[in-house]
Amino acid sequence: MRGYVAAVGLLGALCASGCGFMDKHFRKVTYVQGSMGEHLNHRFKTLVQQCRVVPSDEDVKPGDYEGRNFLPNNFAMTQQELDVIPITQSWHSSLMFLYPFTQAEMEAYIAHAAAPVSPVPTLNEQHLLSERDVTTEELAFDILPRNTPGIDAILYRQSCATYVSANSGGGVSLPLASVQSALDAQLSAGGRASLATGFFESPFTDMLDGGGARSLYARMLLWERYRRSPELLASPVYGLKAFKGAVLLGAAAQTTGTKLSIDASVGGGTGTVSGRLTAGSRYEGSSEYSEESFKTLIPSLDASAFRQLEDPKAIQAAFRDIYTPTVLEASERLTSGKVHEHRFTIAGLPSTVCQARWEVSGVSPNLYESPPSVLGLPSVNTTQGVPQCTFVVRGMPKNSFIVASGPPAIGYTLTSDLAITQGGERVALAFTPANLQFQANPNPQWTPRFASLVPVPEPAGALVRWRWDIPFELNDLGNPVDRQREMAVNVGTMKCSGGREVALEARVSRDEVTQQYTLSLRAAQTAKPPAGGLVTEPCELMARLDFPVEDGSIAPRERRLVLDMPKEEESVGKSSTENVSQLINRLDAEQLLRQCTQGVQPK
Repeated sequence: MRGYVAAVGLLGALCASGCGFMDKHFRKVTYVQGSMGEHLNHRFKTLVQQCRVVPSDEDVKPGDYEGRNFLPNNFAMTQQELDVIPITQSWHSSLMFLYPFTQAEMEAYIAHAAAPVSPVPTLNEQHLLSERDVTTEELAFDILPRNTPGIDAILYRQSCATYVSANSGGGVSLPLASVQSALDAQLSAGGRASLATGFFESPFTDMLDGGGARSLYARMLLWERYRRSPELLASPVYGLKAFKGAVLLGAAAQTTGTKLSIDASVGGGTGTVSGRLTAGSRYEGSSEYSEESFKTLIPSLDASAFRQLEDPKAIQAAFRDIYTPTVLEASERLTSGKVHEHRFTIAGLPSTVCQARWEVSGVSPNLYESPPSVLGLPSVNTTQGVPQCTFVVRGMPKNSFIVASGPPAIGYTLTSDLAITQGGERVALAFTPANLQFQANPNPQWTPRFASLVPVPEPAGALVRWRWDIPFELNDLGNPVDRQREMAVNVGTMKCSGGREVALEARVSRDEVTQQYTLSLRAAQTAKPPAGGLVTEPCELMARLDFPVEDGSIAPRERRLVLDMPKEEESVGKSSTENVSQLINRLDAEQLLRQCTQGVQPK
């Protein structure tokens, strides 16, 4: 390169007078067709034209730009490096790292190193890994090269004014005053030429190998690509780990009214910059320039530059075994008869996966009346710079669910419907949340046994109130009932099969000796007792007991009771107290015991 500068300096001395502007400032040079030098020189030639570096009063024709050197004076590539014919892709380097190469594509890239004239296939843009709806600054990829032993990391950023300034020293002396148009263009709608050379490493493979949420996110991008492009499963796919080369970024005129955001995409300063720069130098994904162009130049590659990417089955296994949430967000107490909701969050799940349909299976213990529902709520984890998903699981606990001791630990499996078919086999994402322990309200169970139907005579004469005495067993193991506090009871209207509704009064009593509980129900209205045989019809009733438990709370529990009720049409118009007495004796003698209970799903 020093030879180039010396030659330019000599040319400048020989052309001090009598030479045209182009001959005086841009020497003649021929780069190998398709070489690094040709690609780089073309970018800077375009910059010179866009910036109107040549004064307008110069008689310069378009053909006068051809066959000349426009690389900046401080450009540091050697002649040997400039003569290499590279692999070229009109993509930003970050996209090269987000591309799953097929076996054939990888082999073609490697073959190019041995024979640069061998063509490389055009890469399929539809295979790029992308998540369209979630983008944060932290997800942007560094495009800057790093210092590696024997390889310098060089960054050039040239605008109209900086190009003129950088080439106004040494042998070339661009007349700053006479190219005022360049400065005018810089202030209005100037171009940009940015170039980074050195050793580039893949941020995507770093994410894959780094563990945690970013590794999960990288795998999910790959999973979604397999799902949308199943043709990739025909052979192994590979990711580009690193390469030594150059990345060109160019932009034509700035779009009116927009900011100069292209600068942030390659870092600040002109000339050479070594090492990695700050987050401000991250690729922004898009700029505010028209005719934006990117180009990646890779002189050579070998097999060590690639790594095989996981197939769907390997991603499935990693998802199941590694990415298991262990933290349950604070949730409501588990109470039978009331829908329970709990939540947990997994960082690294993109919204497409989060909002898929997830099925719950294998719930243990047998807690819910039916499989609970699952809703995925997508958001962004700004701390880790990845999307995340909050799973909301809702289900109705069974009345029969008893907490023996401590908070219950629940287990189940979630399976997504975003499945992939690999080798004729359906492969789906599934995982089992761990450590899902809920707070539970004490859950005493009451089991009514039978009902005895008794007519209770009214003091005034020949009328009775029907009463049902229902003993029940109380199971409060691990959830002790406070037996010193009153147990409230609430009953609705008893509904009979004949359409009749009977209002009831209710109370609970406890035998101090046997500790036997009895629920007593009494009809609110009086009735005439039957003179002949007793004819009944079945009636249903929802009864709720509010159990006072020792932790000071109340545990409401419901049961559906089926009771026998004497039919009205069997009553007679003439009755007496003696008839009532005879009826009571007859009922006692017949020992009318009725089966009365069965569990029902609470409302």
